[in-house]
Amino acid sequence: MIDSSTNQVVTEIPVGSFPIRIAMTPNRLRAFVSNAHTANISVLDTVADRNIATIPVERVPGESAVTPVSPLRKHGYR
Repeated sequence: MIDSSTNQVVTEIPVGSFPIRIAMTPNRLRAFVSNAHTANISVLDTVADRNIATIPVERVPGESAVTPVSPLRKHGYR
């Protein structure tokens, strides 16, 4: 994790092999890291500074984005 006010690394959180992209939730409480060599996505808790889940994917994860989900926009669709 990087302190955005100082641009200094404050802690390292283990993720999969060859991380290539990061997507953040709008509230910045979760980060999703796309890992190319292990074909998965690491879910990070940015408050506790730890990896809380690994989501397997079939291929190398490409572009990623996070969208708020509400009862009216289930799964990000309107």
